[in-house]
Amino acid sequence: MNLNRDLLLRLKFISMLSACSSRATQKEVSNAIGISRTTASKYINGAFLPSTKRAAELSEEISQMCSLEQLLKDALNSGVLPYPEALNATARNFSLVMWASLELAERVKELEFEKILTVEGGGAVVGSIIASLTNVELVYGLRNVYVEEGFVEKLSKGASKYSSFMAVPKGALAKGERLLIVDDVMFTGRTVSALENTAEGARCRVEGIAVLATRGSTGLRKFKDRKLFYLVSL
Repeated sequence: MNLNRDLLLRLKFISMLSACSSRATQKEVSNAIGISRTTASKYINGAFLPSTKRAAELSEEISQMCSLEQLLKDALNSGVLPYPEALNATARNFSLVMWASLELAERVKELEFEKILTVEGGGAVVGSIIASLTNVELVYGLRNVYVEEGFVEKLSKGASKYSSFMAVPKGALAKGERLLIVDDVMFTGRTVSALENTAEGARCRVEGIAVLATRGSTGLRKFKDRKLFYLVSL
């Protein structure tokens, strides 16, 4: 899968700079990577962007002082995640989701897929970022919506069809299409299973599963035979 490398490197640097400023002051971060605080602020606010080469160099500097994995673990343990869709109002937190999604996009580049299948909410945020970088279509399932003319998959046995299932509009998926399933945080794997079953119901092929993080071993065991990509596991 081809990635828009220029866009990825620039976005990654800005998200790294913003996310790391949540652990240290912007002045401390800018001093550590050799740029002025004013320049750092302009980068974060989108006033201008560094060149691709410069973005790659600065990203390497930031990675020496700030760990994506640790930031994600801290966010998960503090309860900030797994609800990144609610973080849009807080640029600092959204930058972490952006950085993590960009990293995940790099990890799945070995796969060949035509569409990304995700779920409304946090998964859609992560999926939309990866879809933009890979230039593929994003299809997302809906919870708590009854779609009579579509593929419907219950999230749990015995649940009401009006309260707990996954629905993808008919025609969104075509037979034989290769899919990447994306979600934010995987706990038991129930949501991912619903997406997987929906894909199989549409006679599509699941090439892999990508999530920002996993909690516990249930989901890992459930998809041990799949190509599963994740950044951290708790």
